[in-house]
Amino acid sequence: MTNGLRTIAAVACFAAMAGCSSDDDGAGATSWSLLSPGGGVAVDIAQLDLGGEADYPDGERLYYRVSVEGVEILQWSPLGIATDRADYNGALEFRRRDARRIDRAYEMKVGKRLQRRERANEITLWFANAAGDEIEIDFRAADDGAAFRYRMLGDGSATAHGESSGFRLVENASAWLVPYQNAWPFGPAYESHFESVPLGSSNNDNGWGYAALFRAPADDRYALIAEADLDGGYVGTHLAQPVGPLYRVAYPGAAEGQGVGELQPRSTLPWTTPWRVIITGDLPTVFASTLVDDLSRPTADTFDGDTSWVRPGRTAWS
Repeated sequence: MTNGLRTIAAVACFAAMAGCSSDDDGAGATSWSLLSPGGGVAVDIAQLDLGGEADYPDGERLYYRVSVEGVEILQWSPLGIATDRADYNGALEFRRRDARRIDRAYEMKVGKRLQRRERANEITLWFANAAGDEIEIDFRAADDGAAFRYRMLGDGSATAHGESSGFRLVENASAWLVPYQNAWPFGPAYESHFESVPLGSSNNDNGWGYAALFRAPADDRYALIAEADLDGGYVGTHLAQPVGPLYRVAYPGAAEGQGVGELQPRSTLPWTTPWRVIITGDLPTVFASTLVDDLSRPTADTFDGDTSWVRPGRTAWS
C-alpha cells in the first residue's frame, strides 16, 4: 500500500471511529489499517510474503508497521506466537474483525499526572491456523503510540514456546539501550547504564532490556519499546540480540529465576498475553506518555477497591 493510499484508508477508518481494512472484511481480507483518535499515529497490518526483500523470510505471514505523522517509525515487523498446542506463525486464515473506541478517565496515586484520560482506537482481528486453532490479536492506536497483544482461544491449557513478535526499525535509526544482564542470584536487575549504540549492534548473548529508545533519522521522531499489563500469567520479556534492524521479543533464559518456577509460561485457555508497546512521537511526547499505564488493568480490584491506605512518599530500597 502506498503512503497516499494508506492515508486515504486511515482517514476513512477514523471517520468510522475505529478500525478499517484496505480489503473488505470478508474471508478474502489480507490487510487492515488503524488510526489514532487525533490522526497522527497509523498502524497497518497485512498478510504478506516479503521473501527476497532484505532479510525477510519466504512465505506468507502476518506483519504490522507503525508511522507517526506520515513518518514510518517501524517497517513491516513480524507477528506470531507458538504453544505446545498450536502454532500461529506463518499464513493464517482471517475470520472476522471487531472495532471499538476507547475513552475513559482514571486516577493515579503517583506518576506523571494523577488525573488521566485514555483515548484510543482499537481493532481485534480473528485468525485461524491450518489446523483450525483460533487466535485474536488486539491492535490499539493512541495519539502517543501503538500496541498489540495476542489472545489464544480454545479449552484446556497450553504452554507458550515463544513469540515471533518483533520491531523492525527504519534504516539508520539511532538506539539508546540498556544491556540485559547475565543471570546471577540478584539479577537480571536492570541496573546497567543505558548506552548509545549503532542499530543492530550486539553487546552479549543476552540482548537488551526494556525500555528501548530509538530515533528515526527523519523529522526527529522516536519510538520507545516496552511491555504493559503483566499479571503473573506470562513471563516478563526483553529484546533478543537484533538481526539487522529487527529486534524480537525474547523469553527469560534458562538460568534466570534460580530454578524457581517454570521457564516457559503456562496458562488455561483462553489466554491473553501482555501488550507489546511502541510509544512514538517527538521526544516531549514520548517523555510525557502514560501509554504503559493506560494499557495496564487497574489493581484496585486486588484490594476490594480500597486504596486509601496508599500514601506515596520517598523510598530507598526496602
